[in-house]
Amino acid sequence: MENFFIDENFYSELSELAEYLELDEDSIKDLPDDYLETAEESTFEPIFKANDRFFEDLSETIVDWYEDRLPEESDGVIKKIELALKSSIDMEKLNSLLPKMYYPNGVKFKITKADLLETL
Repeated sequence: MENFFIDENFYSELSELAEYLELDEDSIKDLPDDYLETAEESTFEPIFKANDRFFEDLSETIVDWYEDRLPEESDGVIKKIELALKSSIDMEKLNSLLPKMYYPNGVKFKITKADLLETL
């Protein structure tokens, strides 16, 4: 079992969980035989994906940053900013360069006393 979450905490392997719980071989053996911990699998994915919505949001953020430099009727300017971003940023390259992390994916599984003993 690798790369999972329990209560929003990430563990790359069971030994990390045992360490976090301050469990050694003796304390694991002392756990009840029916010990269960519910965990959630994870997926390795980019922190975000650049798409058309990304460019809309980015142009709105830029407009917010430079609000004092825009005319009062700025709808046309906002569209031009968005078009400039879309035209000049290689979305595929940007997506390929974004950092990736593990995120919970909703798939639950159980960790048992036997699983923990096996990690030691």
